[in-house]
Amino acid sequence: LRILTLPSREPAEIASMVSLASEELAPYPREQLVVQHRILNTLDSGESRVLVVLLHQGVIQQHVERLSAAGLEPEHIFFSTACLYAAACAAPDAPKGRFALACVSTDAVEVLVIQDGILEFSRGVAHHGPWNLDSGADGEALSYEIRDALAAWRRESEAGETLEPLYVAGDGLDAVSLANNLESLMGKPCLPARFMEALPGSDLHTRRGDPVIARGAALAAWGDASQTFDFLPPSII
Repeated sequence: LRILTLPSREPAEIASMVSLASEELAPYPREQLVVQHRILNTLDSGESRVLVVLLHQGVIQQHVERLSAAGLEPEHIFFSTACLYAAACAAPDAPKGRFALACVSTDAVEVLVIQDGILEFSRGVAHHGPWNLDSGADGEALSYEIRDALAAWRRESEAGETLEPLYVAGDGLDAVSLANNLESLMGKPCLPARFMEALPGSDLHTRRGDPVIARGAALAAWGDASQTFDFLPPSII
């Protein structure tokens, strides 16, 4: 995933620029990539901020094969970061202004910075195996990835501010425990992202955590997500 500032407001020109830049953004030949983009917003300078998602075809094929082995055929294949973004923006009590959200799932962490409903920054990091925050190594690794992501946002945005508190969501994990652990590890205020519990499907919330990415995918399936990426292969369509 990349957020680019491109010198155009014309959709056709932006599409051409994204296509030309794709091989520089991912370490694969263009013919092996599936590339989609969405315009986030336009700037007074005549430029546009564009969200670009690049996937290797093999990643999509892995999902299709797993579903096929279970006797299932997908109608959509959504992008998890866009689903998380949709869920955060749809929450009626989402924080105003600019805020940072860290979503910790069993084998990954995604950090988003959102300002007034517009995605400013996103970084996702995979983790090999479930996080064990009772382990010092896992806790340090998770807090490092979040700190590093927020530092990258400050560098890219040239913003001097520190985003506090950090809102924490647990996709299948308990957000309260995560927030408490991260506050201790990072030495900065961390709050569970309670505002996301007001989304449709709140009855799905269990002691094991709120499936926020799945709920964002439901919003996309209903057509209620502002930025939707569907990677369903042409062979299935």
